[in-house]
Amino acid sequence: MIQRGITSWLDEEYIPQDIHSKLGSRAAELYAEMKEANEDADVGDVILKIGSELMDYDMKEAFVGPYDVANRVGSILLELQSDESG
Repeated sequence: MIQRGITSWLDEEYIPQDIHSKLGSRAAELYAEMKEANEDADVGDVILKIGSELMDYDMKEAFVGPYDVANRVGSILLELQSDESG
């Protein structure tokens, strides 16, 4: 969900690039690691963790920064929560 959401968002917003799927994969990995370590993490915690971890990621080919991606992950999670609650 996160990998596909980030990749699609970036490809639609800009031009399709390999970095988009890499960013989506990395964001999904970071989210999975965080949820495994702390199941009670809220969306704000997820945004901060992903944004800070992506600060060291090579994003020079992307048209966005680490916290743009992290905020989009937060939006995806909130959309999923909204869909689940009905």
